[in-house]
Amino acid sequence: MGINNLAAPTSFTHCVGCLFAAVVLTFACGGPARAEASLPADLLGRAETEETVQVIVELESPPEEIRASQELVLRALEGTGYRVTRRYRAVPFLALEVSPEALRRLVQSPVVRRIEENRVVHPQEKTP
Repeated sequence: MGINNLAAPTSFTHCVGCLFAAVVLTFACGGPARAEASLPADLLGRAETEETVQVIVELESPPEEIRASQELVLRALEGTGYRVTRRYRAVPFLALEVSPEALRRLVQSPVVRRIEENRVVHPQEKTP
């Protein structure tokens, strides 16, 4: 057995090594890549025009970690224009009034699943 045989990994050894490296890199980088939070297309434009918008923020949070997830989001918004209008205790949501910069930070947060405009929706009138 020569040196060349030791330097060239077998197919199985090579695959196991690559898999191990991928797992280590995934955990080292904070987990698998996540897409940005869902955001209605016109909401950022309206925030820039109107200076602030009212939003409901859905969080990626198990029930026992709702408060901690809310705190994490609010810390990420420090230094931007925002106001908490409602903190929910039993469901992973926050109601906020946000500036365009705060809205951009929300979209990038790994804790935020979805952002929707907080607006009054009137039921449709009954038709005879």
